[in-house]
Amino acid sequence: MDVKERIGNLYLQDKFSDVIFVFPENDYLELHGHIVIIATASNFLESLLKGPFENNELRVEITNCSPGIFKLLLRFIYLDNIQWKEKSLVSRMDIFQCAEKYGVAQLADQCKHEIQDCLQRPFDYIEVFRYSKQIHLEYKADSILIDELTLFKTLDKWATAQCQLKDKNTSGEEKRQELGPLLFQVRIPLIPLQTFSDEIVGTGILTNHEQLSLFKYYSGVEKSATSVCGFF
Repeated sequence: MDVKERIGNLYLQDKFSDVIFVFPENDYLELHGHIVIIATASNFLESLLKGPFENNELRVEITNCSPGIFKLLLRFIYLDNIQWKEKSLVSRMDIFQCAEKYGVAQLADQCKHEIQDCLQRPFDYIEVFRYSKQIHLEYKADSILIDELTLFKTLDKWATAQCQLKDKNTSGEEKRQELGPLLFQVRIPLIPLQTFSDEIVGTGILTNHEQLSLFKYYSGVEKSATSVCGFF
């Protein structure tokens, strides 16, 4: 048995454990760990695990992170791998947030790659949109590039499918009703004017007022925040 395997065998085990991670938001669920292993993962974790100790054991409260996601952080530290294929896009974004919070840079970098991989599958964008808290963290981050026109078209296709499932017609008005506030996650002013005219206006998803206001924005007649109707 090599060193990596021996360390991996200690994952979540209470044998030789000297730290307990406590989750007050989850009925004070406890996870066992080993300081000498976990502290090497980042400077932040090293400082977090310095004490004080009680009865030769450290108790650390973990908030704003579910036990399941924290387990994956520990799995990466102990086993150096996560079974990404089994993780949804939202799970990958949760892991990214946790890795960033605890300073585990290598895991955060892997998460970015895995999120990008998910975003190659268009309908996963819907999952991103529904996860509104993460939208502001990831959707507008330079590290994850998402083409605005692709997003709009994906939303259009999704809304069409929703209308068909509900035996509704697929007019722009009906699709807009299905989309609701999700549509405002698309930063339409970043789309070139010609593309806006050719690809978006004809869908009928935007109201006449929104179309007129955006044309004014493109032409420079009105460049105020209100002229983009919330699409920024």
